[in-house]
Amino acid sequence: MGNRVFLYTVDKLPDGGAAPAIEAAIGEANNFVPPLWKVLFSAAMHGPSQDAQQVFLPSVCGGIYADRVLAEQRLFRLLDFVAAHPGLAEPDDFAAQVDQLRAALAAAGGTAYYGELNELFWLTGTGSPEAMMDDFVRDCAARWEHACAAIEEDDHRAVEKLYDFTPHDAADELGFGCWLVAQEDDGGWDADDEACEGLYVFEDEETGLYGLRRADGTVVLPAYYDEIDPIGYGQPFGILERHDKLGLYDRDGKEIMAPRLDDLYDWREGHALFEQDGKFGYLDARGRVAIAARFLDGCSDFNAAGVAKVATAEGFGLIDRTGKPLTATTYKKAEYLEDLAAWRLKHGPKRVDLLCADGTPWISGPFKEVRCLVDGGDAVVRIDKSYGTFRRNGQPGLPAIHNELELLCQLDDDGSGTVRAIYLVVPQGAQGVGATLYDGTVLVPPQFEAIDVLQELRPSEDASSGVPALFVVDARDGRKGLWDARAQQLVLPCEYRFIWSLAAAGRALLLMYRDDQGWGIAHPDGTPFVPQRYERFSAQARQPDLMAGVLAASDIEQAWSAGKAAYAWRDGQAWRLYADGSEVTELAYQLEQTRKAPAIAADAAAAARLGPHVIAGVGDALACAALGEAYAAAGDAAEACRWYATAAAGGQLEAQYLYARYLLDGTGCPADPDAARRQLEQALDDYPDYRDAANLLAQLYERELGDACDPVRARALYEQAAGDDRYGSDEAQYHLGRCWRDGIGGPVDRSEALRLFELATVATPGTRRRGHAAACDAAAGLHRQLAQEAKSAGKGKAAQHHSKRAMYFSELLRELGE
Repeated sequence: MGNRVFLYTVDKLPDGGAAPAIEAAIGEANNFVPPLWKVLFSAAMHGPSQDAQQVFLPSVCGGIYADRVLAEQRLFRLLDFVAAHPGLAEPDDFAAQVDQLRAALAAAGGTAYYGELNELFWLTGTGSPEAMMDDFVRDCAARWEHACAAIEEDDHRAVEKLYDFTPHDAADELGFGCWLVAQEDDGGWDADDEACEGLYVFEDEETGLYGLRRADGTVVLPAYYDEIDPIGYGQPFGILERHDKLGLYDRDGKEIMAPRLDDLYDWREGHALFEQDGKFGYLDARGRVAIAARFLDGCSDFNAAGVAKVATAEGFGLIDRTGKPLTATTYKKAEYLEDLAAWRLKHGPKRVDLLCADGTPWISGPFKEVRCLVDGGDAVVRIDKSYGTFRRNGQPGLPAIHNELELLCQLDDDGSGTVRAIYLVVPQGAQGVGATLYDGTVLVPPQFEAIDVLQELRPSEDASSGVPALFVVDARDGRKGLWDARAQQLVLPCEYRFIWSLAAAGRALLLMYRDDQGWGIAHPDGTPFVPQRYERFSAQARQPDLMAGVLAASDIEQAWSAGKAAYAWRDGQAWRLYADGSEVTELAYQLEQTRKAPAIAADAAAAARLGPHVIAGVGDALACAALGEAYAAAGDAAEACRWYATAAAGGQLEAQYLYARYLLDGTGCPADPDAARRQLEQALDDYPDYRDAANLLAQLYERELGDACDPVRARALYEQAAGDDRYGSDEAQYHLGRCWRDGIGGPVDRSEALRLFELATVATPGTRRRGHAAACDAAAGLHRQLAQEAKSAGKGKAAQHHSKRAMYFSELLRELGE
């Protein structure tokens, strides 16, 4: 199902109790939060998840809430600014989509937005839920603050970077496709629509009243009612309305109750709250009056334990399903806290009673605030300005001596029925944050800037308790260390920029990065698993950041679990690192592979026929290509050329292209454009969609083959390599644009040239493509030329358009140069 996020409108912002009621489903996305939703939540708070999400992934704070008026003001301020972006491929279409979204949102009910991020964060996030939510809210707010400054300065490039989109695909990348409201109908209820399975509403044309009929036309309820509402999802009855009074009908079309109620609420837990003559009561699951209308406005639905809040002239209290009072009805306020699974009843400012879900007493005290950090867990209370907890058995948990108290992690169920957790705490007078078990056991003393848990790394003697023993702790300067809660000491000093867990081949290890030493692997007790340090892991050269570590750990785990080696780099060369800690250089490994396979060229004569640089007597084209790459990385161009040539002779496609480049440029061998042409022609014969090869061959035919140059052939090859989207070769798109601009190998069309130049400037996320600098320069130059021509022709609007786009691509060129 993916890691989904959902967007709704709700009836209000959360007030510390249960989650606000959902008004409308607005959007859904998989595996990411759409950038436009980050604008909506730039002035947000986090709060409770809805019940449906709690079933799958219990969390106390999976929801993000924002005031709707402010959120939409910011959303459309940004969209109106982007609509004026000089680099938009189809600005009119983008503006139309903005207008469509504006109209669709205006038609949706609700006063606040609610984003359900529980599933995404619990499946992909790290750290405590509160920390993830706080980080998300801070990120949204910071982005918007920077976006406002960029909008004031008319800086479109800055806005692109903040919300990670490109002008060529702005609508898709900003997340227009993740809104539901823009595609849905209004959902209106009309006569002759289905009221429930097999029953339809019909209207008497003479009286204008409504009744119910079957599909064959048989009338089951005569046309007597002013309105008939459908039977809602999960509801046992539909509603009949007559003279502003409400009644009920069942799924057979039978009138269960004649219209006599003033108001009726949904059935929950087998009962429905109703109003009659200004008083409130409850119906049972059969539509009969279970509790007579004797209460005042302010009653609640029954919870799952069969308890409801009622209001009287004296105050609030609790009753059971029979109407029997469970408490006095003299409380000034009463509410059910879904996440705490408890009733909070206030006598006044100096006393609060907490009752269990079934109405039995729990705890009482002078609590200024009551909440919980784990669904159904301990109560977090504030007495004066300090926080503490109470256990579900009524006994104190953490004493009320803490300035701050947050959830670090919820522990697995140990079968005791107790909801167990680890809390982040800042006791009064402490110099930092610590970690404490729900029963008060100190796991990490309060002396660090931040704490996180490595749950996978538990010493075997702690496995039965399920309590993590190792915690990543941050010093004041942000450097990280590893704390052993069992030994109550640091096993890694706070000297590392990052520390990750690494579980592979049945072994729990640590992956660390330190600025002056690079990457290392250690045992959970801090002793080295391998003594050497590495410059990087995995195939991608990334800056050492959080994601680099995640990717490196994943690569190592996958390789070792499959019985293979992980890749690492040290001393300027690649190494293969095995799960037992042994290592071998990539050069040595691949040389051994070439000796095991049948020779590509059995003798020197055969090698010469395949190419002058092919090495005789070696095999395995993939190993030869890997050796070429290794020697190229080491700076030995001649050896790289020989191994690429040998791999190319063995049919290795990438090697054919790279060997052709060496032949064309004279790298590691004498330049030979005609030999390069033969290599590329062979590569394209084997694989016609090889765009890099087609682009390089086009350049040969355009200008490198002397009398054999063929501009028509070059143009056709550029077109083959360019494709028609941002996943084509940006270099070929640039060169094809030149062909259309300058008439190389065919006609001139400056509009098509502009389209190709601009397409080549678009970076592609997740690939090496970052935008072609020469194409930026060409686009800017052609726009300036067109602006001057428009100005001379008295076309002021067109001149302004081209001038603005010229400025945009000039700025983009400057950034690419940086």
